[in-house]
Amino acid sequence: MLFVYKIQRKEGIMKLKVSFKGYKDLKIKQKDETSVSLVLNNDKGKPSSSRIKIWRQQDGLIYINNDIEVLYEMIDLVWQGAKFKTVLNSKTNTKDKGKLKRKGRMFGAIVGSILLPGVGTVIGLLTGTGNKKKKGNLKSTTTEEELEEEIDTPAIIKLKKKLTGEIKVINFQCNSALANVLYTYMPQQDDMVENSKSHSPEDVYSEIKRFKYLLDENIITQEEFEQKKKELLNI
Repeated sequence: MLFVYKIQRKEGIMKLKVSFKGYKDLKIKQKDETSVSLVLNNDKGKPSSSRIKIWRQQDGLIYINNDIEVLYEMIDLVWQGAKFKTVLNSKTNTKDKGKLKRKGRMFGAIVGSILLPGVGTVIGLLTGTGNKKKKGNLKSTTTEEELEEEIDTPAIIKLKKKLTGEIKVINFQCNSALANVLYTYMPQQDDMVENSKSHSPEDVYSEIKRFKYLLDENIITQEEFEQKKKELLNI
């Protein structure tokens, strides 16, 4: 029994070493990749406590969390755009209007007179610092300003499994910063244009809206937008 225990223990150590090596390799791999964390929505479209991490490899393929065995292509991001709420920001400044008064000079003068009459009185008066006391009120002023703060809103991304072509839809909370990153996970824009040439008018319009968003976010230039629009409209 002791021998069996040692063998099982050795096998356990071997498995642990293999698993740890795989973890180290994964961390080295992910140093050259980008990722975003998504807060998933529940069935009612509200944020839940569940999160996933989307990783983008250098070849553009995507995997979820640390499951590198299942690879996807990101084919669409559906989001209505940024929404804001007004928040009130208050600042309070406090100024001290009081005056310092010094006590104890008379005591110093008395002590000076006893030790050295005449001159000692003057010296004692000057050196008798005593305690400092402040009289007066604190004046506070409060200013308020309204600020526009972006809020997260529902969005979905569509992923296509590389091997089977199966479509996976992820419903999550999105904002402008997150959307900017996710748009870079999409296929190259030239590929998007090429694929859209055989699409319906609705698809072409959707592609133009997408490029307009890239223009508004300063990801592409006005000239590039006009060129892509002409290609989409076959002008």
